[in-house]
Formats: sequence, structure tokens, C-alpha cells
Amino acid sequence: MKRLILASNLLPVHIQWGNGKYQIEKEEETTISGLQNFYSEFETEWVGLTPFENHDFNTKEIRKLETALEPFHCVPVFPRQRDRDLHLHGFSRNTLWPLFHYFTENVTYSEVSWKAYVKINRMYAEKILEIIQDGDILWVHDYHLLMLPQMIREQRPDISIGLFVHIPFPSFELFRLLPWRLELIEGMLGADLIGCQTYDNVRHFMSSVRRLTGVDSVFNRISLGERTLKVDV
Repeated sequence: MKRLILASNLLPVHIQWGNGKYQIEKEEETTISGLQNFYSEFETEWVGLTPFENHDFNTKEIRKLETALEPFHCVPVFPRQRDRDLHLHGFSRNTLWPLFHYFTENVTYSEVSWKAYVKINRMYAEKILEIIQDGDILWVHDYHLLMLPQMIREQRPDISIGLFVHIPFPSFELFRLLPWRLELIEGMLGADLIGCQTYDNVRHFMSSVRRLTGVDSVFNRISLGERTLKVDV
């Protein structure tokens, strides 16, 4: 059976610590609602963060939780607490989310948060590169990991990569306000397939690609050297 590597902000499990061991239960992952039938055709491995936001894991704790998650086909990523906070509550939720939803008055631009965002995307890439095999497919979920496709592409150009953005993609007039707009676009262009919520979002993304990189599209396809990126809903 073909393997599918999934990457998202959180692992689709509920984890509690009690009686000297981890209690783990599978949860329905809301980001894949409606896609379970598709995923059931693959052997899946899920890469993401644990629910423990306010804890820095030591080496022993990391190994113990990694082992406990193996039967659930989950591969945890363990950033430092401060980096995780800056990534999630800083750049993802205070920069990307309001900007992509047109709430420009609520956007915060922070170089520190941006660096944490890149750092955690890099941690995901390193973890995925440890487990990915020839013939695997990588599917990246949402705006927390927009840099990840290109990070994987640089090391494994043979891997098929999909990205779905679960929030709107804004018009270029808004997206251009982001100091790191080119870096994010280049990160997303590492994918072979990008899924958006609406055709307006597709059009906005194509416009940003054209204006920032000079690369044009034909219908919903972008030619990137020897490969073609498709953007669809």
C-alpha cells in the first residue's frame, strides 16, 4: 500500500499523562473532514505537534512519547515552548490569520515571530526527511506550514507534495503588505498541488505568484521548470 505522510499543526490524538504513562486516544482531525475515504487508501503517518503547549520536553520524555505514539502512526515534533508560542500565537494567528481574512487593523508584523515560524517549519521538514521514503506522498495542511513544501522539495525533489490552505488566500493588494510575502510564495511553490477554498482564492494566489516572481499561469497551472504546479479547489 502506498504511504501518505500528513503534516499539520496538531497530531490527531488526545494525549493525557497519568499513572506514569501516556493515555492516548485517536481523535477525528477536523482539517481532513470529508477526506477520510481518500486517506483510507493509503498507509498514513502523521507529523505534528503534541497538545502540550507549555512544556519543554527533555530527551527522555521525547523518547517515551515517541514510542507511545508509534501505534497511532503519529510522529511528534518538539519545538521549545517559546518558539511554539511565537509560531502559533505570533506569526500564524496574529499575522497570517488576520491578514488572510482582511482584518488588516489586527495584523502584527514581528521579525521574531517570523523567524520562529521558519524555524518550526524547518523542524517539520527535518522530521519528515527522517521518515519519508521513495514513492511516498506528502500532504501539508494549512497556513501554519506554508514554508514546508519548498523545504522538502529542496532535499527530495522526487516526492509528490500537496498543500491545502484551510483559510482564504487574500488579494495581492493585501498580501503585498506582508514583508515576507516572497518567501511565503516560494515556500508554497514547492508543492505539486495546492488546494484552496474558492476559485477567488485560486485567482488571488495566481496573481501574487505572477506579481512577485514573474511566473505566469495557464488556466490553473504554473510551469516551474521541469514540473507543473496545479492550483484548484
